[in-house]
Amino acid sequence: MIITVDGSEYNVEVADNFFSRMRGLSFRDCLKCDGMLFIFPYKRCWSMWMLGMRFGIDIIWIGDDWKIADCSKNISRPKNILESLKVYKPCEPVRYV
Repeated sequence: MIITVDGSEYNVEVADNFFSRMRGLSFRDCLKCDGMLFIFPYKRCWSMWMLGMRFGIDIIWIGDDWKIADCSKNISRPKNILESLKVYKPCEPVRYV
């Protein structure tokens, strides 16, 4: 799916149900597109973690207006289970991540 955020286009994989959001990018060796778009049923300060991640990422929190609401940059691949349990949250409620 192609999306436009803050005027830039991205080719993303969509995670729009409970199971695809739960799995996310865990246990993959790489991305096959620009990223993954998590679509949630309503606005909230949705939290993310790095459990099972094999590469680093940026987490971009997107508002209903498709503008960037917040960003967690350069999150490294976790070195151990404790690091993978760290939770990342936006500064305001969003529907897209």
